[in-house]
Amino acid sequence: MDNDNIAKIGELISRLRKSKGMTQKDLAERLGVTDKAVSKWERGQSYPDISLIIPLSDLLGVTANELLSGEVDNDYNEDIETDEKNANADIEEKSPESDEAPLPAEKSNIDQDRHNREEKSGEGTAYKVLSDERNIEADITKNTAAKRLNGSEIRNIILISFLGSVLIAIVVCMICDLAINDRLSWSPTVIISCIAGWIVALPIIKARRRVVMKILIVLTIITVPYLYLLFRTTYIWNIFAMGSPIYFVSIIGLWCIYATFLLLRNKKLYALGSSFIIAAPVTILINNITEYFTALHGWSNIINDFREALVEVNPMDDVVNMIFMLILAAACFCTGYFLYHREKRK
Repeated sequence: MDNDNIAKIGELISRLRKSKGMTQKDLAERLGVTDKAVSKWERGQSYPDISLIIPLSDLLGVTANELLSGEVDNDYNEDIETDEKNANADIEEKSPESDEAPLPAEKSNIDQDRHNREEKSGEGTAYKVLSDERNIEADITKNTAAKRLNGSEIRNIILISFLGSVLIAIVVCMICDLAINDRLSWSPTVIISCIAGWIVALPIIKARRRVVMKILIVLTIITVPYLYLLFRTTYIWNIFAMGSPIYFVSIIGLWCIYATFLLLRNKKLYALGSSFIIAAPVTILINNITEYFTALHGWSNIINDFREALVEVNPMDDVVNMIFMLILAAACFCTGYFLYHREKRK
């Protein structure tokens, strides 16, 4: 069924619904669907399910064939109206002085004839409707499969291209390092970083769902080995000594923020405000860890260096940082409260 025919069906449903004095909600309740579904029908974005064609045509006073064609048979409607007028006139003529109103048998017969005509016309179009429904489902299945195939092919192309770029970068770094220093001096650091970056980017390229969670899992697993390999290649002990506690504080904070957004998925501003509250102690801890390891000159004087780090720590920096984060959190909470309560009032 093409888009023009779907649009004609929608216009017909809208016109007949209004002529019956029904709202979209009224029609939806009688059919057991949502008013959003009726709205989509009337806007031509979709059309009724095959199981709803007969009940919908009965409610709107047309045949199934007329509903599916999007056009009303005016002659048929005129015949029905004429029959109903004649039936009412016959009833009035037969009982002008009667105290009790007679049963409108003639009108019931007309309704029965109309129902039989609709059933006959519906039988003629049932196979066509089923065929159209099956064709649409087949097209949707094909389009969905094609989109999935195209998406999978695109991801594979990106993955191969990214892997090729990483390999080229590694080879170029090794060649340059060997050409300049006659040995591998700084290139192992670049190689390790390239491999770690490729591993982190892998979930972004391949994952279809829960990308953030998969990236956090990868970061949780590879960060400590990555820092250790950097330490073993550069022999700068602060990389591993300072990087490890910063990593643990950061990864715990990131998981807490991720859990907050999962719990408050329908209230993003509340989740953002909670994230600022979580980020406040995390940033304070990271700053203090950095200051401590900057003052630390070796394991032999660790106690004296720790005392120097405590003396050099400026508590006002932490206070300002905390106040700034709390102000941002309060702004998010207030904005969220205002927006969510305004939506409820509507």
